[in-house]
Amino acid sequence: MIPSGSPPEEQEDFYFKVVIKCPFVLEFTISLCITTTKLMHMNSILKTIATVILVCYAAVSYSQEPPPAEPPPASPAGNNVSPAGVKQGDKKDGGIVYWVDGSGEHGLIVWEKDLGIIKWEAAVEACQKLGAGWHMPTKDELDKLYTANLELKILSSYFFFHSSTEAEPGYVWRQSLRDGALKKGYRTGTASTAAVRSF
Repeated sequence: MIPSGSPPEEQEDFYFKVVIKCPFVLEFTISLCITTTKLMHMNSILKTIATVILVCYAAVSYSQEPPPAEPPPASPAGNNVSPAGVKQGDKKDGGIVYWVDGSGEHGLIVWEKDLGIIKWEAAVEACQKLGAGWHMPTKDELDKLYTANLELKILSSYFFFHSSTEAEPGYVWRQSLRDGALKKGYRTGTASTAAVRSF
């Protein structure tokens, strides 16, 4: 055994002699070095494999996620388009669509021309003669027609139009398609006549 406190040169010389004179020590040292190197290399390989597995798992998980749902198309302002494609201004059933309700399945159609300036009772009959479903508009239907007509310009008359809504006994509501003004008129009086029907 090398004495403690010996100079470094003597310690190195001692270790060298032990390795040279004891082959099994040299063999063990070499084996230990090789094993250590293999373990270090194996650890690096394992880390690489683990990284690849994680990346593949993440890729597969992402590919299996359902695509985000597309938002439904925005409805045009004023409920003027139905899912079936009917919209304001379309020709339908002998007239022109001027209003579509919120469900998109129902709406109102106006005859393409006014039926002239005639008395209220004659106007009722003129509308009915156009066929099943055609009628004089109510006050509400006439107001919707006024709003639509500002853009669509279906009817050009500047006179007040009859409505079928009674204002009071002997009087009915009439509305101007020029400025939307409302007034009461004698049931026996004359006014422009529009014919409408629902779908």
